[in-house]
Amino acid sequence: MYSRRIALTPTQPESAAWQTVNAGLKGQIVNAISKTGDALFIGTEASGAYRSDDGGTTWTSVNTGLTNLAVLSLANAGTTLLLGSEGAGIFTSPRAAVAWEQASSGILSSQVLSLTVLNNTLFAATYGNGIQLSRDGGTTWSAAKGINNPPQGAQGLSAYINKIVAAGNRLFAATFGGLFASTDGGATWSAANGTGTGALKDFALSVYDIALNPATNKLTAATGDGVFVSPDDGKTWVRRVNGLDDSVTVHLLAFKGSTMLGGTFESGIYRSTDGGETWREASKGLSIAALTVYDIFVSGTNVFAATEDGIYLSSDDGRTWTRSSTGLDANNHAMYRLALQGTTLIATGAAGVYRSTNSGAAWQAVSQGLTNTSNHALAADNANVYLADYAVGTGVWKRPLSQITSVREQNEQAAASLNMRLSPNPSTVECTLRFVMPQSGRALITVSDVLGRTVRHEEIAALQAGEHALGLDMQDLPNGTYIVQISIGAASGSRLLHILR
Repeated sequence: MYSRRIALTPTQPESAAWQTVNAGLKGQIVNAISKTGDALFIGTEASGAYRSDDGGTTWTSVNTGLTNLAVLSLANAGTTLLLGSEGAGIFTSPRAAVAWEQASSGILSSQVLSLTVLNNTLFAATYGNGIQLSRDGGTTWSAAKGINNPPQGAQGLSAYINKIVAAGNRLFAATFGGLFASTDGGATWSAANGTGTGALKDFALSVYDIALNPATNKLTAATGDGVFVSPDDGKTWVRRVNGLDDSVTVHLLAFKGSTMLGGTFESGIYRSTDGGETWREASKGLSIAALTVYDIFVSGTNVFAATEDGIYLSSDDGRTWTRSSTGLDANNHAMYRLALQGTTLIATGAAGVYRSTNSGAAWQAVSQGLTNTSNHALAADNANVYLADYAVGTGVWKRPLSQITSVREQNEQAAASLNMRLSPNPSTVECTLRFVMPQSGRALITVSDVLGRTVRHEEIAALQAGEHALGLDMQDLPNGTYIVQISIGAASGSRLLHILR
């Protein structure tokens, strides 16, 4: 802050130069200034708001009630002060006795890292605006209390939420400023980093994920300083990094029975079968691009991984992986999140939203209406599917679940429009695929197994318009169910083929 007296009349004295007036200020970067009555108020980059009653000679901190000290703007509305923060929304205060209260009800940060549905409440983990919750399917939002309070020196970073999970009768929030817990359904939160030598501290305060081991009932946290396990519901923590070198950062966790799986950026997937005591790499079958893992999802006996190279499936508790990406965009492979609603798998990635009704064997796009197809956050309840993204700031979107699950009907209509038939079905050695070409062109026929592996692939470059029949030799394939898909231009349909001998 600088001050200089400027002459407004010929007789008024004028100072010769600007002088610093920073007495009492802790921050030198000042973003905003406002005058109300005889008082001056300023907002700083990292140390909150200040007040001066002597023309800027001295300053006093006025941060009571602020949950984020990065102040971007100040305004005066009658007897009320308004303050805009970088990560915690809008605050108001009486002008006379400054005590701030958050006034961002209904305002949702457009940058959302993850979405979670728990007990009929939709939670949005935001990038800089704490936890927002909605109890009416996203129609209105309110800010959770306590989550933005700076814990253990990690000033303001707890407003940056990575994930929210349920464990027992508590909710946990993994944040860049430590671990938080709630016992009232997510309305209020308090730090849960432990104390003493067993506390999360230093780099471990950057918590990426939190999960409950169903076999041991112990909390496990993926942090910037390795994996931590708590034997006493978060009171104390023990670091577990045996088998994880310094180049490996586990940022997501999943459990398949007693097996713990950890996903990393560029280092693939790691497994632990002893509660996190020791870790081993388990990336067999993953391509180089798939070593960047965004999500791990367990569905029955299957484990799915959403990666930079599409979706992969493991049927042996995460030991080996097979690509399961039939139907996904061929040019934009990255997949970010997976969810299950009923028997429908839902996935979102860089190219949009997809669903599968056959355990990931084939996927179909369901992105109609989205202005931004890339979404990193995904959740579903009994009524809706919810999407959001942190990079582009388009807020939260929803679509009725009934529309997603009705895509099977759309596929049936597409197959019917091509008059697609398989006979005999079930088949023993050979079956005939009949279809109608609406116009001259090429046809692409693909046969995949239930793991998404292509077992037949044929492209017929030039076909005349009209009905065609193609023999499919299946004698070397084992008994089972297969997906036969035909693509003609923009039209595509598929049918299930059963081989039974």
